Amino acid sequence: KYIDFYDYVNYNEVAELFNNSAIGLTLTNIVGTNGPKGVITTKFYEYLGAELPVLCVKSDEEIMEKLIHETAIGCSARTVDEAYNFILEKWLEWKNKGYTTVNVNQEVKLKFTRQ
Repeated sequence: KYIDFYDYVNYNEVAELFNNSAIGLTLTNIVGTNGPKGVITTKFYEYLGAELPVLCVKSDEEIMEKLIHETAIGCSARTVDEAYNFILEKWLEWKNKGYTTVNVNQEVKLKFTRQ
């Protein structure tokens, strides 16, 4: 009842969806011997290119966390409180402005995105 799942979205519609979004969500988990091995999804790079605030849950405590910190694009949440505080901060910003912002480190961003 909290999440809507949509069918495949054509590439040419993605920018509009990002423009109507307040936070980009990426799902990960702690890197481990039986878990993920530092996978960074394409969606993260799309969020970075669009400068959409990112919430990464649960933090991988490795590559994604480091990249989110270096780019200053959002939060790689290790705890429920970290995720909650980030969502609250962005919700309050959205409520006051009608949109959310992020102050991305452009030097780092340019290593991963194209114009």
